[in-house]
Amino acid sequence: LLLNNNFLLCEGKALSRRLYEVACDALANKAAARKDHEAAAGFYSLASQYPENIGIGKPSGNKEAQWHYMAGLELRQLGREDKARECFAAGAATGDWMDIDFFPLKTVIWESSWESIDVQYWTNLYYRARCLEMIGQPRQSALVQQRFNTYVQSLEQRNHIHNTGYRKLKMLADCTPD
Repeated sequence: LLLNNNFLLCEGKALSRRLYEVACDALANKAAARKDHEAAAGFYSLASQYPENIGIGKPSGNKEAQWHYMAGLELRQLGREDKARECFAAGAATGDWMDIDFFPLKTVIWESSWESIDVQYWTNLYYRARCLEMIGQPRQSALVQQRFNTYVQSLEQRNHIHNTGYRKLKMLADCTPD
């Protein structure tokens, strides 16, 4: 998928972006396992660079907090604190999308299931809270984390506990200090 930055579009807009990110993540994990933190940081950074606003699965705004966070951790392993902080700051940025909690339409036909869209959104929010911690903004981090925790609790209340997406988010929530 990543050969010569040539990426063939597969079925579905959200799917192509996710395939790209998963490929970058797998390559980063392999590099990190062999202690090649430079390469790992590079692959995580590459995951954050999926093309913007070209209609194939990436909305405008910061949706890459996880990849910025992971790249920052790898750069810290190399002692490159300034570059790591730049990654964390990029992951902490709010982006320029409109975040609307209330959706007034009664009938909506979504492009993808909630697990394909919402889980990615809330995962990004979780990593944004981690990035805010890393750049010394604990109060803002706590606010973002509380919003994440409230959503996970709402899934429990709506009996989504058997869904794969819930389990992924719950795992993130459980490894976060209160």
